[in-house]
Amino acid sequence: RPGPLTRAASDALVRARFAAPTPEFCAACHEVCGGNPLLLLALVDALAAAPPDDDLVAAVHQRAPAIVATSVLPRLRRLPPAAAAVARAVAVLGPDAELRHVAALAGLEHDEAAESADALVAAGLLTPGRPLAFAHPLVAQVVADHMTPLERHRGHLDAARRLCAEDADPERVAGHLLATERLGDPWVVAALRDAARSAVRKGAPTTAVAYLR
Repeated sequence: RPGPLTRAASDALVRARFAAPTPEFCAACHEVCGGNPLLLLALVDALAAAPPDDDLVAAVHQRAPAIVATSVLPRLRRLPPAAAAVARAVAVLGPDAELRHVAALAGLEHDEAAESADALVAAGLLTPGRPLAFAHPLVAQVVADHMTPLERHRGHLDAARRLCAEDADPERVAGHLLATERLGDPWVVAALRDAARSAVRKGAPTTAVAYLR
């Protein structure tokens, strides 16, 4: 399995599309795409076809999610619905998603979730192995951005409850609760207060205030 492009290889591809790219532009392209040649070519081709009027470096960061979406979403649509459910669950759980949590959030049996994860790896959307993680942060962003607010709310609330049931760090639980709708749920309020106490014990009062607010 080939590794990511080096900075020198990434710069060579950029120079093949642009006559005299600045070092700052080359660096931004490499940073945003993480050495993924598919994403890099999609990005530079789009920028070469419709260059911005002002700052080319700023355009890299502004356009990258939309450009990656044109590559990610068709691949996701070609997979079975269970694979899309697994992708959404990984987007909710974040990096290092455990398969048991992914299966629970996706509403799948363990084996079906594992097979769907393998299909996502074959499509280049997830990295091989466990725990589950997206091949690139932009892929995670695209999947999350194309979830409805209700899907995000339910996913993060479910994740928080399951992590709490396993005695996970209260602040890890709170990270999910901050992404839910503010409905005054007594359990959510209690969990956020627990996270605030944990943050104070760790010497992070500003974080505690964020949880309490």
